[in-house]
Amino acid sequence: MEELESRLLKARCGRILAILPSTATLVRTIHVPPGGALQVESAIRIEAESRLLGSASAHRSGLGFIGIEGPTPTGLIVAWPDALDPGLPELDPQIDVTWAPEIACLAILAGDAPTTLAAIIDPDGSTAAVVPTPKGPVYRATRGLPETSNEDRLRPLVAESLLGEGVNPSTIESSVKELLEGVDDRLIDGALLIPSDAESNLANLVDRDFDQFNNVDPATVRLLLAALATSRGANAELTKIRRFEHRENPSFLGGLAHRLSDGRTAVAIATLALILLILSPLAFSGLRLMIMRNKVEDISALEERVRRVENLEKVYRELDRQAWSITKLLGDVSNLMPEQIELVSLTVTHGEPLLVMGVAKRDADMDGNAIVYDFTGRLRDSGLFGEEIGPVASIDEPDARGYTEFKLTGDLADPLRPLRLEPENDYAVLSYRDRRYGPVDDDGFLIVEPEAKEARIEAMIARGINLDKPLPPMEAAASSSSSSTRASSESTSRSSGSSASQSSEPSSNQSSSDRARSSDRGSETDRASARPSREQTRESTRSRDRASSSGRDRESTRDNDSSGPASRTSIRSRVIEIPTPLSIEEIETLSNAEAKARLAKIAGARNAPNATEEQKADLRTEWDALLNRIRETNP
Repeated sequence: MEELESRLLKARCGRILAILPSTATLVRTIHVPPGGALQVESAIRIEAESRLLGSASAHRSGLGFIGIEGPTPTGLIVAWPDALDPGLPELDPQIDVTWAPEIACLAILAGDAPTTLAAIIDPDGSTAAVVPTPKGPVYRATRGLPETSNEDRLRPLVAESLLGEGVNPSTIESSVKELLEGVDDRLIDGALLIPSDAESNLANLVDRDFDQFNNVDPATVRLLLAALATSRGANAELTKIRRFEHRENPSFLGGLAHRLSDGRTAVAIATLALILLILSPLAFSGLRLMIMRNKVEDISALEERVRRVENLEKVYRELDRQAWSITKLLGDVSNLMPEQIELVSLTVTHGEPLLVMGVAKRDADMDGNAIVYDFTGRLRDSGLFGEEIGPVASIDEPDARGYTEFKLTGDLADPLRPLRLEPENDYAVLSYRDRRYGPVDDDGFLIVEPEAKEARIEAMIARGINLDKPLPPMEAAASSSSSSTRASSESTSRSSGSSASQSSEPSSNQSSSDRARSSDRGSETDRASARPSREQTRESTRSRDRASSSGRDRESTRDNDSSGPASRTSIRSRVIEIPTPLSIEEIETLSNAEAKARLAKIAGARNAPNATEEQKADLRTEWDALLNRIRETNP
């Protein structure tokens, strides 16, 4: 049996057709009056339901129609009770096995209107027969004793069939004798009795030759071909009897489609989807709120910051639509401009190209063209101008001094774009004063010592643009020459009076400033030789800038009060007036122009050094209220 299963599985047969022996079947015959094909078929089906009621399951029974368009319409009913064994063990569930009853094979061999007896005589004592009668063929399947002769098996079967069809009892004996005449001579292989013309009919039904089955007995060959012909004929339903009910194993999509085809399932799924559609946004919003509360300590403060950013965004969007921030653009261009360039004019008009006119002064290792190209590259990389067409420079020939006049124009694509500068290149970190003269200490005096100056510059770069962060405390050590100069200046002022003092102070200050500039250049040279590993770009740029600044100092005769760092007295005397804050009600009565004017007035006082913390807080509150008022009153 295992060998048979392995052969069938290896051959990958789609379907196995087996012959069901008569010992496992119950056979019934139905005769109905002639009529239309549909009427005859309906009548046979109704009769079959009454005959098979409760005797067998639908998958273990079959119904055949024989000669329904002829004078003797006949129905063949075959049932396979669960208690009857077919004699073949169960095969692997992967093998699809259907059964064709012996009586169905014999019916196709006998034909629709047989005139002679057809029978299958099994050695186990079972007999299947087709008995011709005046009302049509009668199909029988009986079980008897194996040792009984063939004629003794068939005689009572034929006689009962004739009596059951209402044949005159006086003619039954002669009819039985006529049907059984020469039975033993007509048997094929001692087991099959068929009409003489059955083989020719069978050859027309199948495309196989009897000679191809050399290793099978002739009776079995004819039954196999008859089963094959039945499976292809009008009564193919008789060959689809199964031992177990066939259940398909659909795929996932097929099973899902089958479930959705059920109305109750579809309604339940639609209801569930509607509930999820309603509740999902609430659930996700609640989950999002819970996550935000876990990540944010103070949601109200975050909301306030978000609202403030949104208000600023609206203000800046409106400003971008109406006008540009000229102060920002001036600061951006100044930050990007090399120190070797002396600006002549800078023209910025809303919606018009930027126009820069200036003079590029030759540096130690850079001519005017290279300086202008460097400036153009910085502007292009800043993102303020379009990527396709950046700023274009028009450069004149340099004069005898090495000064090159140029004119630069470019269309601004994103004037509100914030610049991302390195701290050492940002004038907010290192101002022009710090670059030209060097840093100052906490009291506002120049730092002369190279190490202290370098440490101060590094601290300012590390602090970045966070100007509120204090620098490490540092005081400049006064040199002996500067101390003696200040002492002589003070003694001269005391002895000579106010007029002499006023005339001697500029010379003293100018001498101190010259010494500071000379010491600054010396410290720069010492730092370059002591630290060769510092970034080459920053050092070269700083050296070129300072060289250019020194050249400008030698050529110009600027006043000391405007070129040098402020003194301690002038720093302390700078006091910014703090305006009286306005209330919310007063701000709401201001027009748009009045609000802008008030905003400009308090802009410089917000970070005044003489303002207290309370005054700064009031100014910030008024600043926000003025921004909201400007946004509300914009046309």
